[in-house]
Amino acid sequence: MPLWSRIAVSALLLVLAAVGMTSTLQAFAARRAILEQARAGAHGVAEVLAKATAFAEAVPPAVEAEIGEQMLTQARLLAQLVAVAEGAGVPREDLLARLRGIAGPGQTEFLATDDGGVAIYETDPAGEGFRFSPDASTQPQAHVFHRLLTGETPSVIQESRRRELDGRVFKYVGVPGVDGSRIIQVGMPATFLERLDTALGLRRLVGEVVVGDVREVRILDARSSPLVTRIVDANGNPTESAPPLDQDDARIVRESIASGRPAGRVEGAMVRVAAPVLRADGATGGAVLVGLATRAGGDLWRWELLAGLLSSLLIGLPAIFVGRWLARSTTESVRLSTAVAESIAAGDLSGTVPPGGDDEAGRLLDGVGRMSAALRETVSRLQAAGTRVTEVESDVSVALARQERIVRGFSGSVADVSGAASQISSNAEQLLDATGTVTLAAREAARVADDGRHGLERMSESMRQLDEVMNAFTRKLATIRQRAGGINAVVTTIAKVADQTNLLSVNATIEAEKAGEAGRGFRIVAQEIRRLADQTALATKDIERMVRDMQSAVASGTMEMDRFRNEVSTRIQQVTEVSRQLAGIVAPVQSVTHALDQVHDGMENQNSGARQVRDSLDRLRAGAGQSASAIEAFVTGMNQLRASVTDLNDELTKLRIVPDPSKD
Repeated sequence: MPLWSRIAVSALLLVLAAVGMTSTLQAFAARRAILEQARAGAHGVAEVLAKATAFAEAVPPAVEAEIGEQMLTQARLLAQLVAVAEGAGVPREDLLARLRGIAGPGQTEFLATDDGGVAIYETDPAGEGFRFSPDASTQPQAHVFHRLLTGETPSVIQESRRRELDGRVFKYVGVPGVDGSRIIQVGMPATFLERLDTALGLRRLVGEVVVGDVREVRILDARSSPLVTRIVDANGNPTESAPPLDQDDARIVRESIASGRPAGRVEGAMVRVAAPVLRADGATGGAVLVGLATRAGGDLWRWELLAGLLSSLLIGLPAIFVGRWLARSTTESVRLSTAVAESIAAGDLSGTVPPGGDDEAGRLLDGVGRMSAALRETVSRLQAAGTRVTEVESDVSVALARQERIVRGFSGSVADVSGAASQISSNAEQLLDATGTVTLAAREAARVADDGRHGLERMSESMRQLDEVMNAFTRKLATIRQRAGGINAVVTTIAKVADQTNLLSVNATIEAEKAGEAGRGFRIVAQEIRRLADQTALATKDIERMVRDMQSAVASGTMEMDRFRNEVSTRIQQVTEVSRQLAGIVAPVQSVTHALDQVHDGMENQNSGARQVRDSLDRLRAGAGQSASAIEAFVTGMNQLRASVTDLNDELTKLRIVPDPSKD
């Protein structure tokens, strides 16, 4: 073989070897540059998503917690209002109408129960008459409020959830009553969470990020459980259903959560990066897993090898120039891609990427340009969201300042009213003492009058008994006079018999004289009979005289007894009249005493009500102070939220999305 041929062959072989080696090295360098660029871009996307996720997760719980404290303050004010209204005697329907006017249609719900847990004030008609039960099986959500009746807990703040009544998402808080055992509950529709999720929700954020080469985004909690997932399937359609994490993805997620730094790996044509989600307190709350497609690198690798082989076999010596030209064009595209990747890593998203060619390097450059545009659009949206959050925070701060002024003014008014209530309570106590003294005097007068009335009644009863005795005695005297008349009749009969006996004895004496000695004994008997008849006549005269004297005495006694009975009857009538008049005096005195008792009881109730109003106003003033403190705490939370938004905006500001005119 001629020398030139050997030289040509050697040169050709060297050229072919050089071309092949150069193509191989360029392919490896291009693939490494693409992978490093993809890794840097994936790290940037993952870190931005992690910060945005931490922010989006921190806002709703913080807002709900502050709203819960505000609702708790409303519940305490409602408890004071119900206590004051009932103490003032406001009718139930009037108080319920005022509460419904405050609540508004379909907005805040107010509920107050009695000491048995039955709702007596309910602005939502669907819950009228609702009874709270401690049984969790019958009332899974409402049973926790029953502990307010027994004093087991000072307050209840329930997370937003779908209620059993109609499936609407509500948030409820409750406090016990201030004037007794009762439940005071305030409810609010949780539409603010839906609005926050719509404006700053993770699903919207992930849906806007998964475009172009960003093929997969998963937001995981601290236990690697998926919260939000969005994947582009093989057909190019985004979906939220995804298979569970494989071992390699789970490993980099655990490494990221444990170390607090991003971790990644390369899987074929996909770069997968996990970044930790850091909360405001520095704790790790989960991770964000991002999958970025790098199929252009694989295509570039294959085409570079094929181009080197073809150039080595078909072109020969001219392949040196072709290889040089190809290497130069490839290197230029890779250089531009690397420059864009370094700009993105440095936070500059404002650079423009020139259009690439139709080869792999050109497609790689086009892919880098699309990724840069997608990141630029994402950062723009995040900046707009930060601006909206800042505006909302400003509006909330202004509203809180206005509410704080109102609450402090309300506290001053309550202090003035409390002083007036204290003065009223002091006057009521003095009036209560005065009415107590008057009531005691009236009771003593009523007692004395009542004792006199009872004494007159007993005297009247004794005189009536005496009158009855006199009537009985008069009847006995009449009976005696009647019996005396009977005695006179008997005495008259005896006198007549004595006269007849005397006549018979005279006749017997005459006959005895006529009989002579034979009638001597009969004559003695006749004489003795005449003597007895004379004695009987004398005795009958004495008896008749005694009966007349007795009848005269009885008649005189009867007259005296009738006169005395008439006098007693007159005195009984007088005593009865005096007793009746005294009873007429006692009844008004007792009525006055009863009225004074009612006045005294009313003054006691008024004094107790005044003390309750004073105590309620003191508690209301304390509640207003607590409300002001809660507003200050909420303002502090809003300031922290403003600081977080400012930090996020500062981080986003570092990502420049508008070209710098000084570099033109």
